[in-house]
Amino acid sequence: MTNQPIIIAIGGQGEFGPNDTEPIDRYIVAQTGRAHPQALFIPTASNDDQDYIDRFTHAYAALGCECEALTLTRRDWAPSEVQAAVDRADLIYVGGGNTLFLLNYWRFVGLDGILHAAWRQGKVLAGLSAGCIVWHQYGLTDSVANEYRLMYGLGWLEYFVTPHYDGEPGRRAIFQRLVTARGYPALAVDDRCALVYRDTALAEVIQAHPDHHAYRIGREPDGRITSEVLPARVLT
Repeated sequence: MTNQPIIIAIGGQGEFGPNDTEPIDRYIVAQTGRAHPQALFIPTASNDDQDYIDRFTHAYAALGCECEALTLTRRDWAPSEVQAAVDRADLIYVGGGNTLFLLNYWRFVGLDGILHAAWRQGKVLAGLSAGCIVWHQYGLTDSVANEYRLMYGLGWLEYFVTPHYDGEPGRRAIFQRLVTARGYPALAVDDRCALVYRDTALAEVIQAHPDHHAYRIGREPDGRITSEVLPARVLT
């Protein structure tokens, strides 16, 4: 457990391979300060896909973690069981998939409140794609009819955010159009890149590869879009 609330929001490309997000995964594990942390995987957005669970378990076990999956869609979990699984964890990783389904399900079972308390206590929270969007005020998602739309997140972090900024054709233009229309403070994250928040402030950007970046997207008074590449640290 860290001394300060931390969220690591990864843009995408989550196959957990050595040429993928492994440097970021190692960073996540290191933030716990433990040699053998307990890792809780929450794959709600993928409808608890077993192959995804197996890939996470293989990758994080190789990094020294004891792994558990909170498979909410497979059976009815008592609230005390959900709380106990979160309490056991040193780090909590939220997988990709359907962000709207994830949020609706979490609210139904009360996991949103449990995770908020865990975050404030200093447990390491991380996620990719849907697990990147969910913590923010707003996100760009394709969870509804496979169309890119703005959606509300949990609102713990102030930004309008999009993952997969370099990984999905069409996402960039729609995100910029929404920033122009709404004027929200906005961040865009490439695959293999992550935003690191300490408390609610953006503390740094980390990269698994130097060609993948994060950007601050803004709107000038005349409506023009600005795009600033944020300083980043390449992990090795």
